[in-house]
Amino acid sequence: MEILLFKKTTDFDLKTGLQVCYKDINGVYSKLGTITNIVTEKGCLLYILNTSFGAYTADELKLIKH
Repeated sequence: MEILLFKKTTDFDLKTGLQVCYKDINGVYSKLGTITNIVTEKGCLLYILNTSFGAYTADELKLIKH
């Protein structure tokens, strides 16, 4: 498994069911999760992960390559 740290993740890349790492409060990409839902709030796409209580934007997520 490889985390694609150097790829700028965009909304186009992200879909429900994909495994991702997300940027934690220290700015480190960690804590693997799966996108379970995508919602639009005030014109911005937010991604809900199964391992968190919050929502994340595309620039806070990195894809996992298997």
